[in-house]
Amino acid sequence: MAIEWRLPDENEPGYLRRRRELTAALNAPATPAAVDASVEYMLRYVAKPEDPKEAREALLDLSSVEFYKATMQLLGYKVGKVSDPKGEKSGTPSGTTAPRPSSS
Repeated sequence: MAIEWRLPDENEPGYLRRRRELTAALNAPATPAAVDASVEYMLRYVAKPEDPKEAREALLDLSSVEFYKATMQLLGYKVGKVSDPKGEKSGTPSGTTAPRPSSS
């Protein structure tokens, strides 16, 4: 199922709050609980599917590319449109590709 995102743009208030929350989620050890917490965090930015259960399943089915681009948008980078796992376009705004963060 395609995800229609409701991601903030660079003018949306709360940037540092989003960055703090997302950084904590991304730096957590890769445990099932941490993945569930990331899914719950990302749910607030899913416009469709509207049903929370369907939205959770769609998030769990994201490709690594779509997850990466959505998180980069939340961190303030402009990113290009991305496809969902079934090749349907998501609602992520277009722009330039974000650089990959360093692994330090």
